[in-house]
Amino acid sequence: FMSDTANFQEHIEAVRKDFEKRVGQTSDLAPIQEKEIVKEIVQEKFSPRVSVQSSSQTVPQSDDQGTGTGVQTPPASTHKDLEQQYQRVVDGFIQNALTGDLGKVVQAVNNSNNPWVIDQFHDTLVDKFYSEIKARQQRPA
Repeated sequence: FMSDTANFQEHIEAVRKDFEKRVGQTSDLAPIQEKEIVKEIVQEKFSPRVSVQSSSQTVPQSDDQGTGTGVQTPPASTHKDLEQQYQRVVDGFIQNALTGDLGKVVQAVNNSNNPWVIDQFHDTLVDKFYSEIKARQQRPA
């Protein structure tokens, strides 16, 4: 493995290569479509490995199918507080991801079993990768 900061640069390179392979000849994608592609790559590379098996078996956790049974939505006020609290957690994870071992951080995020944190983390990560990729594409090779 590389030294710490090189680690994230390596990940960006890997994601960028994949991204350019997938985008291929279609250079006129809208940013939102490009970001979708980055998101897919990030999820493939960094999403929890476990989810792959668990979807084929019966999953005892809260149901993710969006039927919303048994999931109580907290009142808005506490929800906002929770989000701020979680956002701090996510920010911490992102800092670690940028400076440390992304793989380890992703594992920690997924182990938090907090869907909001996991979601936010992935979205933020996708944004980071996306802006880095775009920055590199602007520069002449």
